[in-house]
Amino acid sequence: MLVVGVLLRAYVVRGLFDWMERQMQRIPVVKAIYGMVRDITRLMSGDIKEQFGQAVLITLPGTDFKLVGFVTREDFAGLPANLGDEQTIAVYLPMSYMIGGYTLMLPRSRIEPLDLSLEDAMRFALTAGVSARKDNGTTS
Repeated sequence: MLVVGVLLRAYVVRGLFDWMERQMQRIPVVKAIYGMVRDITRLMSGDIKEQFGQAVLITLPGTDFKLVGFVTREDFAGLPANLGDEQTIAVYLPMSYMIGGYTLMLPRSRIEPLDLSLEDAMRFALTAGVSARKDNGTTS
């Protein structure tokens, strides 16, 4: 992996990689699948603090059920008006083991900040609560 990463940084190999990516973008069905895989890879490989604003807790309406989520957007400027406004916040709710997830547009009043680091909240959500930090910093 390290060698591949170093080679991709090299000018010649990077040019070849860019050419191959342009070719993938020309094939209709492959373009959609490749784009989705590329975006998910970039999301998961980047710094979690750059991808998510903060960990939050949301309560499902009419229940006491709570879900861990991550703020992904607070500004809906430039997007369709019915998607969100200044009182709306986008929250990503991951499913366990990163099988998928949902992005909900919620009123700001429906979210509750969670006193967990983004890494610990993500670990909790992705492992279905199995792996969580205790007060002393050890993992259970």
